[in-house]
Amino acid sequence: MTVRLQNISKRYRRWVIKDCTLDLVGPNRIGISGTNGSGKSTLLKIISGYLSPSQGKVSYWADDQQLDKDSIYRNMSFYAPYGQGIEELTLKEHYMFHQQFKAMPGFKSADSFFAEIQLAGAQEEYLKNLSSGMAQRFLLGLTFLSEGLLYLFDEPCSFLDRAGKEWFEYMLDQHLSNKLAIVASNQPEVLALCRQSIDVKDFC
Repeated sequence: MTVRLQNISKRYRRWVIKDCTLDLVGPNRIGISGTNGSGKSTLLKIISGYLSPSQGKVSYWADDQQLDKDSIYRNMSFYAPYGQGIEELTLKEHYMFHQQFKAMPGFKSADSFFAEIQLAGAQEEYLKNLSSGMAQRFLLGLTFLSEGLLYLFDEPCSFLDRAGKEWFEYMLDQHLSNKLAIVASNQPEVLALCRQSIDVKDFC
């Protein structure tokens, strides 16, 4: 899987990203670093299709074939600490709803899914009643275990304690070793889990 960024720029009142050209090639685990406001989240949103660039083009390739939009959306999972989750659903209801849109091969039962994300006793809890760390672990679990080729993570460990960060490392190794995972973070210990790290200011 390759994500090709060609002269990507994004402007709000100022240019947040300017003339970004880069190939992100998998299988790999790539860390995107940078200070607050440097454009890390904006870049991931553009890669995901959530935002359109002001200039430039993003294309997606697998086995030397360019993927169309429908194919890439079927094969992409995106975790971000904003705008995710339906708080009025229980975790099990949320899991069943997610399964309607994203296949999770190997985790066809709720029991196996919740055991893997170490939340076996929380299936009937409502998302809105969970601690920030438990909610983050649940939503990360949906991202990790969905079938796909491209996985995007924006500040994935912001609410995780030490044990949670160890779990995050385990999930990367166990489930995404042969995928393209792009992790945006300003936490050195999270970037250290990546095989390659790039500072946003060096290419945008």
